[in-house]
Amino acid sequence: MNEIPKVFWSVPAPELLRRLNTSPQGLTHERLSQFGENRLKPQKELNTLTFLFLNLKTLLFSSSFFVAP
Repeated sequence: MNEIPKVFWSVPAPELLRRLNTSPQGLTHERLSQFGENRLKPQKELNTLTFLFLNLKTLLFSSSFFVAP
């Protein structure tokens, strides 16, 4: 495979698609089964205690910048 230049936006789209072995339609069935769908994992919900702890930690960390040495 040819090396993609640093300024990839200067390469015509058909040439770039060829170099990346892809198409405008996205992943082929073969690559889709190999890599899976491009989906984000759902975020876990924070319980109240974890939420309060994270906010307290942020407050303590940010207030440490204003404490005199």
